[in-house]
Amino acid sequence: MLLFRTAAAFLLAATVTSTSLAQEAPDYAGLVEQAVAASIRPNYAAASERFAELERAVSGRCDVADMPDGPEVERAFAGAVAAWARVQHLRFGPVMEEDRYLSIFFWPDPRNFTGRHLRGLEAALGERPLNADSLTQMSVAVQSLPALERIVTGAGEAADVALPPCPLASAIAANLHNMMAETAAAWAEGAAYPQLLAQPGPENPLYRDHREAVSEVFKALSSGLQFMSERTLLPVVGDSVETARPRRAAFRHSGLTMPHLRASFEGLEAYYLDGGFSAAVAQRAPEVDTRIRDRFVQLGATLEAIEGSFPDSVIDPAQRARWRYVQTLADRLVVEVNGGASAALGLSRGFNAFDGD
Repeated sequence: MLLFRTAAAFLLAATVTSTSLAQEAPDYAGLVEQAVAASIRPNYAAASERFAELERAVSGRCDVADMPDGPEVERAFAGAVAAWARVQHLRFGPVMEEDRYLSIFFWPDPRNFTGRHLRGLEAALGERPLNADSLTQMSVAVQSLPALERIVTGAGEAADVALPPCPLASAIAANLHNMMAETAAAWAEGAAYPQLLAQPGPENPLYRDHREAVSEVFKALSSGLQFMSERTLLPVVGDSVETARPRRAAFRHSGLTMPHLRASFEGLEAYYLDGGFSAAVAQRAPEVDTRIRDRFVQLGATLEAIEGSFPDSVIDPAQRARWRYVQTLADRLVVEVNGGASAALGLSRGFNAFDGD
């Protein structure tokens, strides 16, 4: 169970001093500009490069073998997963168009749509060729990193997929690269969407003023932390050894669950620091900023201290105290960001896609 909920968030927001709230409003336009230029744009560009490397690795392996496996594919897949983890909190803008987000990362998947749709892909394709273009017309579950993970590792229902693994892996990898390249291009300097964020106004279809624009950008931090707490950690780690469900973890087939967790929190921490939010909060509520930065440091150190593989560690009674502390820190970060940091920036918490689910 989460330790702190909405009431606690409002209580925390109330601790921001009246003096700090009376200060001049933050430079919202500057915050948006810094978040885009220093965090969002370079991280999407890096992810596009990693996805290109993944496509090349799969293609290169399939030129000389019938299976899309091998150390070069493993390294490239791990690099793509880590790069995705550092931007997966950005659930707004171009990545939400054309179902790109879910097509890249279809997870959680409690009903195993990935396995079921992979098994039915041959029939779904019909007379269409197996390539990146035709894959875009299929279920998002068969386009994603978790789907490619099953094919390159031979895990899950991969053995039951009628399509040959190399052409299938090549099609998925190429489509993933296309989607990430399109997303990165849509964030490039001069592209349409960053200009909508930077130039709000009455004629802007999305943002009427700079406060609305920065609210969109800041919400990615709060919703990203909430996703990690409520969707990534709690259902998988559980409240006890008995309720732990390691088989539900993302990227368990490739053994990348822990690297994905670490990179996800590292991405959120970097977004808070590099995106300018830390400096803006520190000017108005330094105690809030200090707590947030300290929580991130403690969380990273605790994850690093967890020993052994992820599936073993979450059912190891000796490791449960560390996992409980990770969950507690994630929950407290949600509260700090939704409460104190949001109030310090003069923003309301607002609604996000995970509330009420």
